[in-house]
Amino acid sequence: MKDQEKSKEQLLYELKQMGQRIAQMEESETRRKAVETALQESEQRFRQVAETSGEFIWEVDVNGLYTYANPVVEEILGYKPEEIIGKKYFYDFFNPDIRDTLKKAAFEVFAVKAVFRNFVNPNVHKNDSTVILETSGLPVMDKQGNLIGYRGSDRNITARKKAEEILRVSEERYKSMVNAVTAYTYSVNLAQAGSISTKHSMGCIPITGYNPEDYESDPYLWYNMIYPDDKMMIENTIKEIIAGRKVPPIEHRLIRRDGIVVWVRNTLVPYYDLFGRLIRYDGLIEDITERKIAEDKIQKLNEELEKKVMELMEANKELEAFNRSVSHDLQTPLTLIGGFTSRYLKIYGDKLNTDEIDMVSIIQTNAQKMERLIKDLLAFSRLGRQEIKPVKIELRDIITTVLDELNPLSEGRMIKFDIKSLPSVYGDKGLIKQVLVNLLSNAIKFTQSRDVAVIEVGYRVEKDENIYYVKDNGIGFDFQKTDDLFSPFYRLTEAKEFEGTGIGLSIVQRIINRHGGRVWAEGKINEGAVFYFSLPINRSANS
Repeated sequence: MKDQEKSKEQLLYELKQMGQRIAQMEESETRRKAVETALQESEQRFRQVAETSGEFIWEVDVNGLYTYANPVVEEILGYKPEEIIGKKYFYDFFNPDIRDTLKKAAFEVFAVKAVFRNFVNPNVHKNDSTVILETSGLPVMDKQGNLIGYRGSDRNITARKKAEEILRVSEERYKSMVNAVTAYTYSVNLAQAGSISTKHSMGCIPITGYNPEDYESDPYLWYNMIYPDDKMMIENTIKEIIAGRKVPPIEHRLIRRDGIVVWVRNTLVPYYDLFGRLIRYDGLIEDITERKIAEDKIQKLNEELEKKVMELMEANKELEAFNRSVSHDLQTPLTLIGGFTSRYLKIYGDKLNTDEIDMVSIIQTNAQKMERLIKDLLAFSRLGRQEIKPVKIELRDIITTVLDELNPLSEGRMIKFDIKSLPSVYGDKGLIKQVLVNLLSNAIKFTQSRDVAVIEVGYRVEKDENIYYVKDNGIGFDFQKTDDLFSPFYRLTEAKEFEGTGIGLSIVQRIINRHGGRVWAEGKINEGAVFYFSLPINRSANS
């Protein structure tokens, strides 16, 4: 009986507990439904706000894939929501040129679950135009605090950015224009007590560092800017203007706001009242600092050049004196050697054997070579200092004279001279003759091995110069040695058997260079040579 009562009580207790749990479950279900209802209402309100907002409202998952996009996305990027939800990642729209950089920056924010605001990023519209967005977002996490995505908004700021860019470009242009200004105008109004007001144009800023307002607030600023050593000049100029005299532009220095000293050219224009009193003067200030710096450099260079010229003149005088000394000191003993050997052979020649006569002849020959070398050296040295006196020259007449003088070199030989028609030239008659003497004597000398020597003289016109040539069929030369031909004392291997000092072509080059021309040569071994020289056609070039 007792066991039955106990079982009954236990059953009643369990039924009571079950009833309480059912009641709790009903209450929990009610709360759950209330939460779900509130969440649905909140979600509905969010959707309503998102879809009526003027901004692109979005949600993305942890990988950046769109999970929600409001209809504004079509207005901003040209895509409907259904075209990007579950299909596009937020970084797909970034400008390709900087996509990787922006994507990296975005996922760095994702990694720390940070809130971000006003992130400016250029995107590509569906029509390929550029859209600049300003993006803000905050992380979305689950109950355990794990990041499941981001929610945020994009504002189209393209128009604002374009306006800012236009303004920036405009400001830069203005600054460039102001900085490029190297002159400005000013006006100084005067009274008996002195300066009462001044006005300066905007160009004063890059030149002086002061604004027009600075001059208006301080009427004497313009005077205080004048370099101390130049103030007396300015005062005297103003006195001249007050006296009614016309003054030329003056050049003086100003001290800029930053302390830098600049040079300016100041042109003043006075205005007088009916009684002839100076009431105002206007002016133009030009920045001439660069010109003054250049003039100063030129002045220093001229002073250095003048010093060098004086030194060179002294050196030339010493060289000339040395040349005269060498000429006298060397030529005198050489003359004696030549004279005594000649006399010795004349007196004792019949008493000497062949070897002895050859030895004395060698002495005599080498003494004569030394004399010629000294004369050529002195002639080469004088060419650098000799004054050129240009006159009109009939080149064919000069050639005829030269060939007559060189006739002894061609005696007993068969030489055909082909002298073409040649134009008149302007130059120093004596020097041009020396050029032809050297070139024609070389042609005669280096054709000795030919049964019939052919020497041709002609010309052609190129641009503003006449190009003359002397051509022969002699021994020629190695074309690789062309650059050495005109060096003093240089003698070609092929020419060793011929007499000469190696100065002749150097003299030709120096003379032609001093006439404003140039020299060069062409040739092949055993096929002859052609020597060219040019002279300017314009007479002033020769002068």
